[in-house]
Amino acid sequence: MSALQEFAAETEWIARTDTVSVKVNTLAPAHGSPWHLHTVVADDVFALDEGIEVGLRGPDEIIRLVPGGHVHVVAGRVHRVVNRASIPARYLLVQATGTYDFRVVPDQGSRGDTGQDPSASQPRTR
Repeated sequence: MSALQEFAAETEWIARTDTVSVKVNTLAPAHGSPWHLHTVVADDVFALDEGIEVGLRGPDEIIRLVPGGHVHVVAGRVHRVVNRASIPARYLLVQATGTYDFRVVPDQGSRGDTGQDPSASQPRTR
């Protein structure tokens, strides 16, 4: 994962059923999830604190969320969530609707820990 540390989120569950989950994850500084996808469920990531960044592939994109900002990640799209702040950062994660799975996708190595080509455009803020 390059400069990022292994995924380790403190999780506060809000709701969980067979087809929907809602939780608040807290990431330590420089921590994030591995690149992954879900085959059925979509992720809705809502930033609660500064520093939450969502990396996407296909096409490659980086979205830096401000508190209250949101990104919808469709099922099948490779993505990751990282904390770029120097203090812990929280985000609300809503996963729906269907059976949950978490399929790790290999890092793209030379493209760095964000998965974005260094010559690509600047990250967007939402």
